[in-house]
Amino acid sequence: MNKKKACVLGAGNSAHVTAGLIASQPDWECHVFAPWQNEAELWQEGIAQGGIRLCYGADDDNQRVRGTPKKVSKFAKDVVPGCQILIMCLPALAYDLNIRAAAAYVDEGALIGTICASNGFDWCIDDAMSKVGRAKDSYGIFALQNLPWACRINKFGEEVSVMGTKPFMELVVRPEQRAQETSDTLTQLIRVKT
Repeated sequence: MNKKKACVLGAGNSAHVTAGLIASQPDWECHVFAPWQNEAELWQEGIAQGGIRLCYGADDDNQRVRGTPKKVSKFAKDVVPGCQILIMCLPALAYDLNIRAAAAYVDEGALIGTICASNGFDWCIDDAMSKVGRAKDSYGIFALQNLPWACRINKFGEEVSVMGTKPFMELVVRPEQRAQETSDTLTQLIRVKT
């Protein structure tokens, strides 16, 4: 079976949850782009220990989810090609640097978005993609309104506490014809209705 592929950009709290959830899906393969300092190496050490454990709180029935990303790298060329969706789990100030590093490797038709939107994120993506010769109709863009969970890393690359999950998230998508597809995909991947 050919698995679909997703790439998480970032290595913080929300990136750990997003990567763990995606990697727990049997029909998805998760890659992580973590270019800052030694985060990729630390994450690889966690993967060697069995992947990411997500420990939910009482409001979420104390669920435990485990997911092991397939690839983690500080180089976009190692993890972005072949991915149908790229999810930025980053503060707004890191969007530009990360999407510029990834833009040349984004597949035709891929969705690019953020787990927590800020003003102008779409301009940042469009600018980075245009600089590598990509037209706006060659990819989709999405954004969630804010973080779907309250979460904290307990042990980098290994364990995260998910202290609360929101019941749903508002979502914006461009082009609007891809709204249902994007909503269905994100709802499956992050386990929050979008």
